[in-house]
Amino acid sequence: MQREIKFRALDTIQLKYHYNVECGIDLGVWMSFGDVLRDNRFVVEQFTGLYDKNGKEIYEGDIVLHEIWHGGVENLMYETYLAKEGKTTNWKYPYLIVWEKGEFIIKQNFSDTYPESLPLRMVAGQQGPDNVEIIGNIHENPELLK
Repeated sequence: MQREIKFRALDTIQLKYHYNVECGIDLGVWMSFGDVLRDNRFVVEQFTGLYDKNGKEIYEGDIVLHEIWHGGVENLMYETYLAKEGKTTNWKYPYLIVWEKGEFIIKQNFSDTYPESLPLRMVAGQQGPDNVEIIGNIHENPELLK
């Protein structure tokens, strides 16, 4: 399976993202992709090839909500009880998209009970994009991970 290779770059001076920087960017002076990669002013992030439930492209550095399957009879009984009461459970937690050990993963820091990381291809690829929603990114919204 092939995926589109493309990048975005956060300009840490202008505090704005530039997309498709692999083609270069014009900031009054033309900068090639190589120039962008070498310039410490930019934080370059790669497109994962996957989309969230709203059709938005997922990049490394994005923060996504992912619904965790708690499983077990106790949780099923609790969810059934809540449904009868007209209430729902919220098993969605924020994860950070990172490139690690040769693949994109989602990382969490909210619990020791759940895996620290999961492959993004499993969460948003095989399980489908409905499991993932972009809610921000690590540069503009770091508080979402706390």
